[in-house]
Amino acid sequence: MLERISRYAKRPRLAAAITALIKLLSASSQLLQSKPLLIGTTAGVLSWGGEGLGYFLICQGLHVPVGLLTAVGIYALSVLAGTAAVFLPAGIGGMEVVMTTLLVSQGASLRTSIIATLLCRVATLWFAVIIGIAATLLIEFNEHRRRNAAYSQ
Repeated sequence: MLERISRYAKRPRLAAAITALIKLLSASSQLLQSKPLLIGTTAGVLSWGGEGLGYFLICQGLHVPVGLLTAVGIYALSVLAGTAAVFLPAGIGGMEVVMTTLLVSQGASLRTSIIATLLCRVATLWFAVIIGIAATLLIEFNEHRRRNAAYSQ
């Protein structure tokens, strides 16, 4: 049906947008099948839950009186707020403000809330960046070594 609409669209931009939507839906159909969707959702819940647990442990280490569900909820709401700030990379700024504010609302001091927030961001965002850089360097090193081996043969 969308293909028919795109053929009769009078405006080229509208036709291009509909064509892009068709490609998106076509590519997404494989990911939205039950098995890949279940695997992806499980991996996402476990990884985000692990980050929320990490935030809880940071709060416990700083003697901030929050429960596990509260800490995970603060982390989740902060992630959503950071995501809503689409013009900021990785939600930098928006996530920190929300996380700090919600922790202060739970009775933590501003200073402790800022420290907990920064520790959480270092542990989650920058740790992932470092892992990504290391993985990229490893891939490049292996590719370079493979090319040299092929060249020398």
